[in-house]
Amino acid sequence: MQKVTSLRLLCQYVADETRNITGYDRVMIYRFDEQYNGEVYAESKIHNNESWLNLHYPHTDIPAQARALYLKKSIKNYP
Repeated sequence: MQKVTSLRLLCQYVADETRNITGYDRVMIYRFDEQYNGEVYAESKIHNNESWLNLHYPHTDIPAQARALYLKKSIKNYP
């Protein structure tokens, strides 16, 4: 991690390690702008899943209540 030279590479590292630890098929890190429009900023997935990396979503796709849960929720149950 100390050799990471950008925020995007750090996020990719975190997504990869989170998927390795949890065993999830996909882990995504979202980046929200000031209006809460989202971008899939980093992604780790199993090989045959379609990539969603760099896709952008308007703020209406993720309601404010769901965004609040993303900020609060931690990983508690994983395989």
